[in-house]
Amino acid sequence: MRNGSWDLPRLLAPFRTQSFYDGHWETDALRVAGRDGNYYASLFGMSDIEALLAFTAGGNARLVQWRDGRVISKALPLTGDGVPNMYMIYRSYHGEGYSLSVDRLDLRWKQVSALCKELESKLHYPVAANLYMTPPGAQAFPVHFDTHDVFVLQLAGSKRWRIYGTPVVLPLADTPSALSPGEAGEPRDPIDLVAGDLLYLPRGLAHEAQTLGEASLHLTIGVHVFRWADVLSEALTMATRKDSRFRQALPPRFLDRDAKDFREPFKALLSVFADMADCETSIWRVGQRLLTNGQPQPDGHFTTLEQLPQLNPGSLVAQRAGMMCKVTSSGGSAAIHYPGNVVSGPAAIEPALRFIAETPKFAVRDLPDCLADTDKVVLAARLVREGLLTIVRLGAAEAANERVTPSRRSRQAANRA
Repeated sequence: MRNGSWDLPRLLAPFRTQSFYDGHWETDALRVAGRDGNYYASLFGMSDIEALLAFTAGGNARLVQWRDGRVISKALPLTGDGVPNMYMIYRSYHGEGYSLSVDRLDLRWKQVSALCKELESKLHYPVAANLYMTPPGAQAFPVHFDTHDVFVLQLAGSKRWRIYGTPVVLPLADTPSALSPGEAGEPRDPIDLVAGDLLYLPRGLAHEAQTLGEASLHLTIGVHVFRWADVLSEALTMATRKDSRFRQALPPRFLDRDAKDFREPFKALLSVFADMADCETSIWRVGQRLLTNGQPQPDGHFTTLEQLPQLNPGSLVAQRAGMMCKVTSSGGSAAIHYPGNVVSGPAAIEPALRFIAETPKFAVRDLPDCLADTDKVVLAARLVREGLLTIVRLGAAEAANERVTPSRRSRQAANRA
């Protein structure tokens, strides 16, 4: 099994990514089977469980079980030192039939974090990962649906999945997802996932899973989409700030009046909203929710920072893994946005910023000629320092032992934030 980076095409292989978008995304389940049982070995495995619990103090972990018509959930037992009591966890898991559930594994395991950030950079939605380990002959949750799209990665063992209908088409994040008997719809033929398999479940599709003769370890990659409702909400918020008519109060004692009395003013406000709603800005404001909260992958960047004094026009730099960039311009300035940060400068550097956003790897000298060579080095250095770029290779300076000294103007242009 090869190591290396994970992305959506690798998760779906040999199924084509475009075929997935065309035939399954948001609409129907997809199973990918027939791969090597060690397909996910570089992500996480059964032998990693104890290290995860021991060295992350069991954060966001719990023991769960579906029994006698209800979910029983309990916190991990701890020792007097506040660390997980592995002996009691063994007993709960193997002796009492509890599953181990670990939320947000992407915050605790480097390889899983890298996968989630890569998916975020390509899908432009927040992505998180939960881990589930279930003993033989057990079930952790009853039939339900998720309010986010899910990729199930069967890491080890096997699990039987039963898929039903879609009680709620494309549910909202706060839609209650528990189902009473009869609400799930007609069951399909069961799906037995084995190690190396993948199952995609669109949000709203009812399902349940249980182990049979062997244990199971699976990872769920949750994709928390942005919706058109989010865009409209941002547009309405902006319209409300701009136009006082949206901020007027309902009439006193409005509940005593016939609701029909409000139809005309309601329609009038809808017409005003349709005329002034700003689609482009609303889309960007939704995108900022993703970019504002991001953080880079841990990749040894402090070591890269030590190389900055040797950066020169011949150096090769690249966007760090999992990055996504958006360039904006306004009021005589330009800015490049990326997860958790933004760097801005005068409008003259906009072509250089767009080149950087669109070019995953480049030599510093290849930046657009809107910048002199010294200015190119200053801008590249700033973006290394600010965490967007990494240094792939220092390369040879233009003149031996000559350190590039930026002009006062270039420092002002590239170092504004």
